[in-house]
Amino acid sequence: MYNQGALDSQFTAPLNQAINSNSLISVRSISSPFSANSAKANLSYAEAYTLIDYLLKQYGPTKMQALLDNFKQGNTYDGAFQAVYGFNLDGLNSQWMTWIKTQKY
Repeated sequence: MYNQGALDSQFTAPLNQAINSNSLISVRSISSPFSANSAKANLSYAEAYTLIDYLLKQYGPTKMQALLDNFKQGNTYDGAFQAVYGFNLDGLNSQWMTWIKTQKY
């Protein structure tokens, strides 16, 4: 989805609403299957997009490739993030939550 360009309004509207109401879904939750509820699924897609945006802007494409390689080797989410970035999903969640509140989508 990130490679397709900017987010459509069907994603930005719920994302901005969740940011403003402090009701974002945690990184750990969106790393599980998305909700069957379309509104929650759209928010999950939007948040996933912003997570990729955050990781690429803060750490660059080389780290992203290393993360993908770790996944390809069968590492867990926590294991892959710890190996590449030095933090697990909870650490990513904390950093991303701070960052996302400064962004406009």
